[in-house]
Amino acid sequence: MSKITTGLVGVFSAVISLIVALANYTGLENFSGTVRLVAIVLSALAIGVCQGYFVQPRRHKAIGIGAFFGLCILWSPVVMATYGFALMGLPFLAVFAMLAFFGAKAGTHLRVNCR
Repeated sequence: MSKITTGLVGVFSAVISLIVALANYTGLENFSGTVRLVAIVLSALAIGVCQGYFVQPRRHKAIGIGAFFGLCILWSPVVMATYGFALMGLPFLAVFAMLAFFGAKAGTHLRVNCR
């Protein structure tokens, strides 16, 4: 049961990250790069905090891994269209996943401190 729950947390994190990244891309298309960067960082932290508030601490890795794979799914057509040149953007996807992971840690601390 624990592996199934961890898998579901990871899949849920991947789907949420995919939807949020797509919404950031389409919704903030006409804004400057700084505004888009701040929005992406804040959305990654918000994803992590919201999931970390409800998910147990031992499943936080699944949140980070799910966020990374959700963005990889969104990024794969770009990689194929540029013949692999866009693979240089993978560190940015990893940073997004790390922000979601640390946001989950912050969400757990928020839940503990609110009791």
